Amino acid sequence: MTTIQQVFEHNADFFLADESTIFAKDLIQTSATNDYKKNILSGSCSSTKSAFMEEVAAKFTFPSYFGKNWDALLDSLNETLWCLPGCSQYMLVFTEADSLLSQEADIEISNLFEILKASIDALSGSDRNLQLKVVFLLKQVRDSRLEKAMADQGLRYQMLVAA
Repeated sequence: MTTIQQVFEHNADFFLADESTIFAKDLIQTSATNDYKKNILSGSCSSTKSAFMEEVAAKFTFPSYFGKNWDALLDSLNETLWCLPGCSQYMLVFTEADSLLSQEADIEISNLFEILKASIDALSGSDRNLQLKVVFLLKQVRDSRLEKAMADQGLRYQMLVAA
């Protein structure tokens, strides 16, 4: 079973993975296929909300009128992913996720998770049926800021750590 298959076989929507594992390296190096697509975002380039919005807009090639706020992110992300022909699985991977929104208050991490969860729910509906999984690659998985925020929000997540 490939790394990609392992992620999509899990019932979880979110994954926290140790960035030093073979799993993490394999995930980044795996090429997209007709059925599977991914986008890799850098947490180190997204330590503020403003920088995060710039990173997302560039990686997804959102239109110039993208509002760079949480509501606009939800709309643009859903619209972009809705229009992927033939794609049934999509993975959003955050590298260096320890730095993701690290210069912001914890509410911004919660806002991000709320938007991602809303996209997962919207895209997995019967009309589109696109599986969206989100993976955060971290130096420290256990007791990380992201892990605590996911637990606080009651999100379904899986921790993948080195033995």
